[in-house]
Amino acid sequence: MRSFEEYVGVNPAGNPRGGHIPGAISIEWLHLSGDATVKSPKEMQRVLKEAGVTSDKEIVTYCNIGFGRSTYGLMVLKMLGYTNVRVYGGSFEDWSNTTELQVATTKIGSFKDWRQ
Repeated sequence: MRSFEEYVGVNPAGNPRGGHIPGAISIEWLHLSGDATVKSPKEMQRVLKEAGVTSDKEIVTYCNIGFGRSTYGLMVLKMLGYTNVRVYGGSFEDWSNTTELQVATTKIGSFKDWRQ
């Protein structure tokens, strides 16, 4: 649910290491939001399908600290009928602070990568 700049590590958002959790697919929360609330279910399903996010997989949303954008993603997925969804509570702040955990900085898997 983080921005492209956060995902690739250009903007570390106050974390000791910038980037993303290896294997993460990046869909910024804005790609699921509409003008007033959320996009239509059809449009959100299209975005998720293009990213390879399907209801048969376990989906863990995360943002920077774990209660804003990540919970928005959880809400949207639950509204669409996804059942195997959860939020990574510590989100990237927790991951980035744990030096034993790898951080990736490639754009592969990002919305801008798979959307082109």
